[in-house]
Amino acid sequence: MTSGNWRRLPGSPWELRRHPSLHWRAEELLALLPATLDGDPSAIRTTSERIETLCGAFDSGRAEPVLKPIIDGWGEELQLLRN
Repeated sequence: MTSGNWRRLPGSPWELRRHPSLHWRAEELLALLPATLDGDPSAIRTTSERIETLCGAFDSGRAEPVLKPIIDGWGEELQLLRN
């Protein structure tokens, strides 16, 4: 699906309605998503930073981290999204 098609979706996608993030309103995510899908470097970095923050918050409530090892598994490639 191209970002142009994404813009035409009515309302929030099912996943966001059924499984909202407590720390990222669907409206904020959906506003950032078209630029992210279009490859805008600033939007990609903002989205990546926000996702890392949310993953950290998710893991902080668990005895063993679940998402941080996945993010760390990206290795050096992740630096492109951070800088």
